[in-house]
Amino acid sequence: RIVMINQAAQAITGYDAEEVIGQFYRGIFISEDKEFHSMLIDTLKTGISHIGVELDYPVRNGSRHISVSSSCLTDGSSENIGAVVVMRDLTEKQQLQQHVLQSSRLAATDSMTGIMNRRAFLEKLGLMLEQVQVF
Repeated sequence: RIVMINQAAQAITGYDAEEVIGQFYRGIFISEDKEFHSMLIDTLKTGISHIGVELDYPVRNGSRHISVSSSCLTDGSSENIGAVVVMRDLTEKQQLQQHVLQSSRLAATDSMTGIMNRRAFLEKLGLMLEQVQVF
């Protein structure tokens, strides 16, 4: 069961604390129709921690691209009593990377024909000539 959710996690997931505290994690974040491998569930089952795993995480209205780290919580006698998950939202970073990649492609091709423009052609030709000179 979920025992705590901070404000950052609420903002990422779209769920308020009142909605999820006391609820089963699987019931909130894992549905039968979604293919999703939860690092938190894996840590609870195996005891193995995960650090910085990037994945698309199901949230209230879709999914967010996040980095997830999970670890077991232990009591004073080293018995597992639960697990903790730390999330970092990478959605905006991923969108910016896609935008930069798309812009690079557009800068290298003619917008009407999709054919490589002169600058891109000369750059590629230069690289090919360098490779030929090596051999």
